[in-house]
Amino acid sequence: MNASPVDRLATILATPGTRRRMTRVLATTPLVAALAALLSAAREAAAADDAHGSSHRRQRRKAEHRHHTGKDKENRNGQRTGRGKRKKKTSASPISPPPTGPRRATMTRTFSNSTPITILTAPGDAGEVATPATPYPSVIEVAGFANGRILDVTLTLHGVSHTYPGDIEILLAAAQLPGLNAFVMSDAGSGTDVSNVTLALDDQATADLPSSGGFASGTFRPTNHPARGAEEFPAPAPAPSGNVALRVFTGSDPNGTWQLFVVDDEGGESGSIANRWSLEITAEVDA
Repeated sequence: MNASPVDRLATILATPGTRRRMTRVLATTPLVAALAALLSAAREAAAADDAHGSSHRRQRRKAEHRHHTGKDKENRNGQRTGRGKRKKKTSASPISPPPTGPRRATMTRTFSNSTPITILTAPGDAGEVATPATPYPSVIEVAGFANGRILDVTLTLHGVSHTYPGDIEILLAAAQLPGLNAFVMSDAGSGTDVSNVTLALDDQATADLPSSGGFASGTFRPTNHPARGAEEFPAPAPAPSGNVALRVFTGSDPNGTWQLFVVDDEGGESGSIANRWSLEITAEVDA
């Protein structure tokens, strides 16, 4: 808001320079001339004050203009902002595209072969001779696991009977998985007869098959006791890989032909797996 002439005159008269000039004028000049001189001095002082103030305002406006203009340019260039601090260029984080592959799920299925397996013995008392059972091998065809990868396998033998169960040797293999097999049962139960027993062989079981005294139905870990008799499987069985646990198949493709090779490793006794054998397979698959 602009000051009135009276206010401006009062301000000018209040300045030390104006008071000194008035004092000199009044001391040497008649009253009328003194008043004229006083007015002239006031005008000169006002003009000087206006000139100084205008110059100061122009300089301030120019400085503000330069500041804002420079700030706008630098902001547009993405280089500086605020008090001369460099502003880091930022870019939006790339958004990962949604997965394009199939979703995965867990599937458990059970496959069986109900054809009885006859466990033969060598003619007469042939001693330690590995005699293949009939059929040899017994097979199960597994299918339906889309891009499957095995997580767990459980082998179940239904209706096991034998007059000397320690003679039974069993090897599980899969034609689609060369080099992988599990020697799941050997020299268990010794010479105590077993009849119509159901054995589930599962890596997660808490007990091995007993080495003597026969065995009852139950769930056991795959077990290979120290050798008694011939530890061999005639062709077309693969050579045992040394694996006993069924986890040897973990991560492999379950689809294909699974083979159960059963032999009697010493003459004079016989038996059967009369009902069936089955595979419970848990696998990760495409959903």
